[in-house]
Amino acid sequence: MSEITLELKEEALVIQDNRIIQLEDTIDKLKSRIQELSKSNWVKAYIDGDTSFNPKNTSKWNTNLLTTARGLMQRHAQDAINMQGRLLLSCA
Repeated sequence: MSEITLELKEEALVIQDNRIIQLEDTIDKLKSRIQELSKSNWVKAYIDGDTSFNPKNTSKWNTNLLTTARGLMQRHAQDAINMQGRLLLSCA
């Protein structure tokens, strides 16, 4: 392989790694925000006199939301891998 092709492959890998790091940071921020909102909603409901909320249901909701987010992240990662493959094929 030519030196230029290897440089392009390396550059594509660095870009992909950086994108994955950005997506992981976004997930961490979303998890924190979800927890903040859940706690805020519980406090508001309690102040309004609603003591009927079940923490188990909220936990299930958070789990479903995180599962959905994980699925979206996996799709984005797969898209990045596919784009990297196309880039490598176009450089070959």
